[in-house]
Amino acid sequence: MKRKKWERGGGTYIGYAIAMTSFCTILILLIGLFQIARTSTQLEHAADKISRDIVVCESLEEAQILAQEELEAYMEGFMIPIKEDHILAEVYYNPGSDAEWKKGNFINLLLTAEYDSRVPFISGTRTVSAMVMIEQSEKEGSDR
Repeated sequence: MKRKKWERGGGTYIGYAIAMTSFCTILILLIGLFQIARTSTQLEHAADKISRDIVVCESLEEAQILAQEELEAYMEGFMIPIKEDHILAEVYYNPGSDAEWKKGNFINLLLTAEYDSRVPFISGTRTVSAMVMIEQSEKEGSDR
Protein backbone atom coordinates (compact mmCIF):
# COMPACT_ATOMS: atom_id res chain seq x y z
CA MET A 1 0.00 0.00 0.00
CA LYS A 2 1.32 3.40 -1.03
CA ARG A 3 1.19 6.24 1.56
CA LYS A 4 0.23 9.71 0.48
CA LYS A 5 2.48 12.66 1.17
CA TRP A 6 -0.20 14.42 3.22
CA GLU A 7 -0.30 11.63 5.73
CA ARG A 8 3.35 12.16 6.66
CA GLY A 9 3.45 15.50 8.51
CA GLY A 10 0.98 17.46 6.45
CA GLY A 11 -0.94 18.40 9.58
CA THR A 12 2.11 20.24 10.89
CA TYR A 13 2.09 22.61 7.94
CA ILE A 14 -1.63 23.21 8.20
CA GLY A 15 -1.37 23.87 11.95
CA TYR A 16 1.54 26.26 11.40
CA ALA A 17 -0.39 28.18 8.71
CA ILE A 18 -3.44 28.53 10.98
CA ALA A 19 -1.33 29.60 13.95
CA MET A 20 0.59 32.24 11.96
CA THR A 21 -2.60 33.61 10.43
CA SER A 22 -4.14 33.94 13.89
CA PHE A 23 -0.99 35.54 15.28
CA CYS A 24 -0.84 38.12 12.47
CA THR A 25 -4.55 38.94 12.89
CA ILE A 26 -4.13 39.53 16.62
CA LEU A 27 -1.02 41.65 15.99
CA ILE A 28 -2.86 43.82 13.46
CA LEU A 29 -5.78 44.31 15.87
CA LEU A 30 -3.38 45.30 18.66
CA ILE A 31 -1.82 47.90 16.38
CA GLY A 32 -5.32 49.21 15.63
CA LEU A 33 -6.11 49.46 19.34
CA PHE A 34 -2.86 51.38 19.84
CA GLN A 35 -3.96 53.81 17.13
CA ILE A 36 -7.35 54.32 18.83
CA ALA A 37 -5.67 55.06 22.16
CA ARG A 38 -3.15 57.40 20.54
CA THR A 39 -5.84 59.32 18.65
CA SER A 40 -8.03 59.69 21.74
CA THR A 41 -5.05 60.90 23.78
CA GLN A 42 -4.07 63.37 21.06
CA LEU A 43 -7.62 64.75 20.93
CA GLU A 44 -7.72 65.08 24.72
CA HIS A 45 -4.46 67.05 24.67
CA ALA A 46 -5.84 69.24 21.89
CA ALA A 47 -9.06 69.87 23.85
CA ASP A 48 -7.06 70.85 26.92
CA LYS A 49 -4.81 73.23 24.98
CA ILE A 50 -7.55 74.76 22.85
CA SER A 51 -9.99 75.22 25.75
CA ARG A 52 -7.39 77.30 27.59
CA ASP A 53 -7.03 79.55 24.55
CA ILE A 54 -10.71 80.10 23.74
CA VAL A 55 -11.79 81.26 27.20
CA VAL A 56 -10.09 84.62 26.65
CA CYS A 57 -11.79 85.31 23.30
CA GLU A 58 -14.25 88.19 23.01
CA SER A 59 -17.19 86.31 21.44
CA LEU A 60 -18.51 82.85 20.70
CA GLU A 61 -17.85 83.30 16.97
CA GLU A 62 -14.22 84.26 17.61
CA ALA A 63 -13.84 81.24 19.91
CA GLN A 64 -15.30 78.95 17.22
CA ILE A 65 -12.89 80.23 14.56
CA LEU A 66 -9.88 80.03 16.88
CA ALA A 67 -10.78 76.50 18.01
CA GLN A 68 -11.08 75.24 14.42
CA GLU A 69 -7.78 76.84 13.35
CA GLU A 70 -5.90 75.50 16.37
CA LEU A 71 -7.33 72.00 15.98
CA GLU A 72 -6.26 71.82 12.33
CA ALA A 73 -2.77 73.09 13.23
CA TYR A 74 -2.46 70.70 16.18
CA MET A 75 -3.51 67.60 14.22
CA GLU A 76 -1.51 68.47 11.09
CA GLY A 77 1.64 66.47 11.84
CA PHE A 78 -0.10 63.59 13.57
CA MET A 79 1.17 60.12 12.69
CA ILE A 80 -2.23 58.42 12.27
CA PRO A 81 -3.95 59.25 8.97
CA ILE A 82 -6.69 61.66 9.98
CA LYS A 83 -8.93 62.90 7.21
CA GLU A 84 -8.25 66.65 7.05
CA ASP A 85 -11.74 67.56 5.85
CA HIS A 86 -13.26 65.59 8.75
CA ILE A 87 -11.72 67.55 11.63
CA LEU A 88 -14.31 69.68 13.40
CA ALA A 89 -14.26 71.94 16.45
CA GLU A 90 -17.55 73.19 17.87
CA VAL A 91 -18.01 75.75 20.63
CA TYR A 92 -21.42 76.28 22.19
CA TYR A 93 -22.92 77.52 25.43
CA ASN A 94 -23.33 74.93 28.15
CA PRO A 95 -26.96 73.92 28.75
CA GLY A 96 -28.17 75.71 31.85
CA SER A 97 -25.78 78.62 31.32
CA ASP A 98 -26.80 81.99 29.92
CA ALA A 99 -26.57 82.15 26.13
CA GLU A 100 -24.36 85.23 26.15
CA TRP A 101 -20.63 85.74 26.25
CA LYS A 102 -19.91 87.00 29.73
CA LYS A 103 -17.41 86.19 32.42
CA GLY A 104 -18.49 83.24 34.57
CA ASN A 105 -20.65 81.49 31.94
CA PHE A 106 -19.72 78.03 30.80
CA ILE A 107 -19.05 76.91 27.25
CA ASN A 108 -18.47 73.47 25.78
CA LEU A 109 -15.74 72.60 23.31
CA LEU A 110 -16.43 69.55 21.17
CA LEU A 111 -13.61 68.15 19.01
CA THR A 112 -14.36 65.50 16.39
CA ALA A 113 -11.87 63.74 14.14
CA GLU A 114 -12.42 60.92 11.67
CA TYR A 115 -9.46 58.69 10.95
CA ASP A 116 -8.60 55.69 8.85
CA SER A 117 -6.41 53.20 10.70
CA ARG A 118 -6.51 50.74 7.78
CA VAL A 119 -7.58 48.07 10.26
CA PRO A 120 -11.04 46.56 9.79
CA PHE A 121 -13.68 47.53 12.38
CA ILE A 122 -11.39 50.03 14.13
CA SER A 123 -11.44 53.07 11.85
CA GLY A 124 -13.99 55.67 12.75
CA THR A 125 -14.83 58.93 14.43
CA ARG A 126 -13.47 60.01 17.80
CA THR A 127 -15.04 62.81 19.83
CA VAL A 128 -13.74 64.65 22.89
CA SER A 129 -15.46 67.42 24.83
CA ALA A 130 -14.37 69.91 27.46
CA MET A 131 -16.42 72.33 29.55
CA VAL A 132 -14.70 75.59 30.50
CA MET A 133 -15.65 78.89 32.09
CA ILE A 134 -15.40 82.14 30.13
CA GLU A 135 -12.69 84.36 31.61
CA GLN A 136 -13.19 87.48 29.52
CA SER A 137 -16.43 89.17 28.54
CA GLU A 138 -17.10 91.27 25.45
CA LYS A 139 -16.95 94.44 27.53
CA GLU A 140 -13.57 93.62 29.07
CA GLY A 141 -12.09 92.80 25.67
CA SER A 142 -13.27 96.02 24.00
CA ASP A 143 -11.68 98.21 26.71
CA ARG A 144 -8.18 97.19 25.73
